[in-house]
Order: sequence, then C-alpha cells, then structure tokens
Amino acid sequence: MNARDELAHLVSSRNITLVPDAILAAGYRKPRTITDRAEVEALPDGSVVADSAGDVSEKRGGLWCSYETAPMTDARLSKYLPATVLWEDES
Repeated sequence: MNARDELAHLVSSRNITLVPDAILAAGYRKPRTITDRAEVEALPDGSVVADSAGDVSEKRGGLWCSYETAPMTDARLSKYLPATVLWEDES
C-alpha cells in the first residue's frame, strides 16, 4: 500500500478522531514559512525552500542555488520572501 492509499484508508476509518494523530505519527509536519533575513541565514546548508514566486532553491555553501546561484541580498529577500521551507536537515 503506498502513502496515498494509507492516508485514504485512515481518513475513511470509522474513528475519524484518530486521523490527525495517525497523520502526525506518520511524519507530517506543517511547512514552516520564513519571512526575514535572520530566518534565511539560520537555515543550514542543504535546506530547500520554495520562494514567493514558486521557485525552488537549495542552500549550498551559504549560497542559494537553483536556475541561478547567488547570495541572498536585501534586494533578493524582498523579492523572494516569504518562502516555504520544504526540507531542513535537523540532524
């Protein structure tokens, strides 16, 4: 059974009050939104974000890499924030 089928099974179960707990136990976490420079700089290398334009970038060596690689300057911050954190290494 794939993840979608498992979720559908949970949702269709008789005890609907258990669904949120089961989804959280399966690893779901609400995506975090970052809105300022401090949050951008605090993200570890390897983090992946979707910016306000919908473009996805990965932080490598302190630079943000996607179709272009660049530091996150003030001009870029105002253009791309808020951003949604898609992946953040928590080790």
